[in-house]
Order: sequence, then structure tokens, then C-alpha cells
Amino acid sequence: MNKLTSQHRFFLRVKASVNFRLTRLSESILLKLYTFFPQLRSYFYIPLLASTTSALAKEKPSQISNLEVIIPPESFQAKYQTKHLPSDPTRSWFHLDQEITVPHKLVCQIPHGRIFGNCGVIMTADHTLLSDLSLDFNLVSEGLDSSHHYIFQLAKLPPPTFLDANVACCVTPAGGNNYFHWMIDVLPKLYLLEQSSISWEKIDYWVFNTLQFSFCQETLSRLRIPQNRIVEISGETHLQAENLICTSPPSITNDGRVPISRWIINFLRDQFLLNSCSDAFRVDPPKRIWISRMDSSRRSISNEQEVIDFLEPFGFISVKLSSLSVLEQATLFNQSEVVIAPHGAGLTNLVFCKPGTKVIEIFLPPDVNGRWSGIGDYCYLSNQLNLSYFYMVSDELPEFEYEDNWNRHRMHIDLQKLLALLKLAGVISSPY
Repeated sequence: MNKLTSQHRFFLRVKASVNFRLTRLSESILLKLYTFFPQLRSYFYIPLLASTTSALAKEKPSQISNLEVIIPPESFQAKYQTKHLPSDPTRSWFHLDQEITVPHKLVCQIPHGRIFGNCGVIMTADHTLLSDLSLDFNLVSEGLDSSHHYIFQLAKLPPPTFLDANVACCVTPAGGNNYFHWMIDVLPKLYLLEQSSISWEKIDYWVFNTLQFSFCQETLSRLRIPQNRIVEISGETHLQAENLICTSPPSITNDGRVPISRWIINFLRDQFLLNSCSDAFRVDPPKRIWISRMDSSRRSISNEQEVIDFLEPFGFISVKLSSLSVLEQATLFNQSEVVIAPHGAGLTNLVFCKPGTKVIEIFLPPDVNGRWSGIGDYCYLSNQLNLSYFYMVSDELPEFEYEDNWNRHRMHIDLQKLLALLKLAGVISSPY
């Protein structure tokens, strides 16, 4: 019996391997055929071309209806202030002094529009990719144009499931599994929809990334999104709606990263920052906090307990943000005077801080090519809110099985270096 079971398993593995190779071969053939017969793409639901929403609305009004510009384009001079120890490398991103232009933010309706995948690819009924609504982080990081969008690299899509309804799309890359992208790239879509002429009562379904964490349900409940009308989308989900309602990406665009806009900050503070800290905390929150990563497998601190013991005499309390609600996190950061944290999504809560709060962000060192593992959003955010921003660079302890994945590398914090930075920031007096 065991022998037969073993043989059966062997044949299943062989069958799976053959099917996989045949699938890859057929996809390869399709991709080659597309170069000679591009119209074939439409039979397999791949878009034929890319366009921006505004351009398509002018060229083919029947494909885009009720386009509304909610936030006009804005330009401003970006000046970012930061300090660090002379021994640490200078980060060029943190010394910008240039004019930034943020494109307009719109809401539109797409008759028989389609959504694909957990990145929220948006396509029209005539197989046009709306490039300004369809984020692809590879385009952002590599500076590529929409012709390199990942949707054009696929051989085919599954047939769409049709929803005879008004469907609002609130999907974005990493939107359901990352606190930063949820707060900055997903929830502000609801603000744009609320500011439009569309009545929320007429929206039949709300489409989001798979809601993996409690902060997703908590925030949607607070923003009055009915749970029974939420549709969760995953990697291979393909939906077509009678009327698809879409917004611009609130923050990141395919043209690159820009500072988090003031309207996003104001929206989050209005929704989640309570007037009284007693509403979220039974006791007054601590004034000096260390954001722990003991419950994270990414960018963990090898000597974190040693760091906590070192900071405790200076009045710091270690906090695990995963154990707090969004309202509690908002109150915690709003009442804090000093925040020290390794780079991570928890620093999104800087949106709730008061001006003058001191922030120390800890990074892994840059690689041999000078690339940094962490984005610069929290420096930008600090400067938007007039926070005093500092950073330091840790020692690095690579996990060799994840050698090329920065998120899997560990940090080791030099306590004497941290002490020097605390003095530089004025958190403690120099003679200590």
C-alpha cells in the first residue's frame, strides 16, 4: 500500500511538472505571437495599449464618464532638514531642495471597467490600460514608462467575473499587508470618493486588497464602509463591473515618489486622532517611546533587549505597535515627545505627532552600490509636520539565506553611537 502511494505521489509530481512546463511553453508562444498579432491580446484579456485617464476621456468619452478632479495639481519647494552623526554616511535623498509637482487627484467612472490582481490594474471595456490608475512598483523604482507595466508581460488573464453593480476600487500594491500603504495609499482613496459627487449609498461593492490585519477592519469600520459590501481581491482575481468607480493613487504614482501631501495628513488626523487621549488609553501614554521589532521577522534587532535596558533610565518605554489599535497608536504618537524606531511601517504614525517631536530613525547601512534599504518617506513626513528628524545607521548582520533581501537582514545597534545621537538630538544632556 505504501509502495503504491509512493508511486502515485511520484506520478502526481511528474504530471504537475509536465503541466507546468506545457503552461510556460504555451505562454511563451502566446507572447511571441503578440508581437506579430497584437490584437490577439484582447482575446486573452490583456490590454492592447496604455493611456492616462484624462487623455482617454478626451479621445473616447464613452470609455470614461463623470471624471472629476478632486485635488488640483500642486507645486511647492521641498526643503528637508535632517541631522546625523558625522561617522554615518550622508543620505542624498535627505538633502533635497527642489520644486516638487504633485499631479491632480481624480475620481472617474468606467462603464464595464475591469480590475485585475492585488495591485489593482484598471482596464477599460476596449482593452486600454489606465496607466495613471494602475500602480506598478517596478515602474516607480526603475523609472520605466507604462509600456513596461507588468500586465503587458503576462500571456493571458483568467476570464473576469462580472458584477452587475456600481463597484468602487480601493486596491493598491501591498495595500492589505502593509500599514504604511494601507494608511497612505488606500484609505485616502475614500476621502477622494467622499469629496466626489458620487453618493456612497449608490456604491454596491467596495473592492479592497485581502484584509490580512485587524487595522484594516478597524479603520474601514470607523470610515463607515459596510462589511457586507466589501469584496477582497487577490493575485489572480479578475473583476468586471457594470460601472467601475476609480480614484487616482493618493500618494505614490508610476512617475515616482513624492512627499506625502498635506491633504492626506489632514484626512488621517481628522479621522483617527481623538481630542482626548483618555478615549484611547486608560492611562496617559508615555512621552518617550522605543518602537520594538521583537514581533517582526524583518529588520529585527539582534541586541534589542540591550537597547531597551539602555534607554529605560532616560525615560523610554518599549512599545509593540501590533498590540495597539490604530486609535491607540495615533494617541501614543501624538502625546510622545521623542520617538526612536528602526525603519518600518509603524513610523507611518508620525502623521499624528505634534510639531517639535524628536524622531530618530535607524537604518541598515547602504549596500556596496550606495543603495539604502529604507525609503525616505518618514524624513519627508517629519519635515511636513515640523518634527525634528535625526537618523543613525546600524551595524548589519545579514541572514545569509536571504542575502539579497534587505528586509531579512538584521541590525545591531551600537549603544555608544546611540548615546552620541541622543546628545546631538538634545534628548539627554551632553555631560551624561
